[in-house]
Amino acid sequence: MRYDPIFGFVTNPAYRLNGLVIEPVPRFYKALCNNYAKYDGIVALNLAVHNELKTSKLYAIGEEHEGLVPQSALGMASFNREHLLRPDVPQNYIKEIEVPCASLAEIAEKYHLNKFDLLQIDTEGY
Repeated sequence: MRYDPIFGFVTNPAYRLNGLVIEPVPRFYKALCNNYAKYDGIVALNLAVHNELKTSKLYAIGEEHEGLVPQSALGMASFNREHLLRPDVPQNYIKEIEVPCASLAEIAEKYHLNKFDLLQIDTEGY
């Protein structure tokens, strides 16, 4: 479960967790759906968390360039294109993706999240 540091905890049958996992990059969202497919209590959402915007440009390494950059660059996505610029990531490898967005408050209201036992956030470039 690449770039999902809490997968083992979330899927541990001793905890029987319910919740949401959120991923804005479409290809990573598909992988997330596959990872959590057999866990009925986990719902995957394909969107970015943003306090104001309903859609936004997100930047990530283009899928066609995945084998040409270090593994550490593959899990990166950001609203800020500059966040991805590194000596080992050529500018033309960075792809712009339009993604849907919702605020954490909107997500909590829609999915009736009144109480959190765990909130893990990775917000590169926000």
